[in-house]
Amino acid sequence: MTSALSIRLEHNGKTYSGEVMRIKSTMLGYEDHGILTVFLHCEGAGSGVGVGGMALDAYDEDRKERVGSAYGLDHITALMRVVGVSQWEHLAGKDVVVLFDAAGDTHWGHASVGIASLDGNRVLILAEHAAEWREREGATP
Repeated sequence: MTSALSIRLEHNGKTYSGEVMRIKSTMLGYEDHGILTVFLHCEGAGSGVGVGGMALDAYDEDRKERVGSAYGLDHITALMRVVGVSQWEHLAGKDVVVLFDAAGDTHWGHASVGIASLDGNRVLILAEHAAEWREREGATP
């Protein structure tokens, strides 16, 4: 029998549910369709989920190719900061709170929306972080 610690965390006026999971592996690279992305592959009590999937690069119309972005680098450093590591290679094996919009005690079938440190003091909501960068760069959300 496996059991999971169900967590409620309030961040910027919204309540998220979460589960403590271990980062089993990471992926930083290009998806099949050529977009640079990152995933934290996490496992909990009888379940697993990938956290990530945000495009870390952008298409440059003048160069006719995808190029790195300041947002992408900030996204990578934000993930490391929340987990509390100084090197990407140290993410695997660390515990983190994986956050979900789902209300209730099970997250089966729900996509993760972000991560938090075990003490809840450092939080990264993926869509919120992306929206902050779109606003900063003057792009329309």
